[in-house]
Amino acid sequence: IQPSEFGKLALILWGADLLARKQDKRLLTQWKHMLVPLVPVAFMLLGLIMLGGDMGTAIILTAILFGLLWLAGAPTRLFAGVLGFAAAIAFVLVWTSPNRMSRLSCMGVLGEPDPDDGCWQAAHGIYALASGGWFGSGLGASVEKWGQLPEPHTDFIFAITGEELGLAGTLSVLALFAALGYAGIR
Repeated sequence: IQPSEFGKLALILWGADLLARKQDKRLLTQWKHMLVPLVPVAFMLLGLIMLGGDMGTAIILTAILFGLLWLAGAPTRLFAGVLGFAAAIAFVLVWTSPNRMSRLSCMGVLGEPDPDDGCWQAAHGIYALASGGWFGSGLGASVEKWGQLPEPHTDFIFAITGEELGLAGTLSVLALFAALGYAGIR
């Protein structure tokens, strides 16, 4: 488990508690009470994570921060400006990192990549998802996870789910995530 996982949980719990206490005192109508100390602490956490080079977790933490502020009733104009600024920063971070650019360049690549190619994992993730059909090959019957897909337990777990359970299984997973999101917002 990565230390940043604890950071995600800490930001959610601490941020929700902080905003709830400020809401009880009717302080959230003032922008400084809505943003301070939540945003500076979140930026400090984001800075530490970006020093480690983990842009994916930084994006998730930013989404958590936006979610907390949205649920607290932050004005919509705040999100428009900050989202534009965050998108510009993300663009610069991707553009200046050869590793991130190589991952982005794998999108839409046709043909069979070499095992040493950076697109091998992405291509075989798509193959796994595509070979699932309507109902999949059955639990544990994945071909890609037993040698073709080097890291099936990481970001590509959804591709393996698609191969083993097919379209029906992947739509079920998405429906469960949607239900979880609906229950969380409700």
